[in-house]
Amino acid sequence: MFVCKVHKTDSDVLLAVTDKDLAGKKLYHDGVDIYLDANFYGTEICDEMQIIDKIKNATIINAFGSKIVKLLTDMDVVDKNSVILIDKIKHAQVIKV
Repeated sequence: MFVCKVHKTDSDVLLAVTDKDLAGKKLYHDGVDIYLDANFYGTEICDEMQIIDKIKNATIINAFGSKIVKLLTDMDVVDKNSVILIDKIKHAQVIKV
């Protein structure tokens, strides 16, 4: 399960998504706090099929968590070599052009 929020602008659809167990957590990276909070990542709970639909419609994706990053790599949306670790949590960003 995943927690997500879709942010829309005139030209882009940004999907902010995290593994459900990470929602609300605070991560630390190079002296910076990163909050996986509801303001950005939302509160909508999605199963795999629901999140796949959102991934297909997104032009930008910001993802935290091993489950969502694995799904993105399995779908060939993210190359596994571009995945980084932030506070031991997998993170990927996608910009479709």
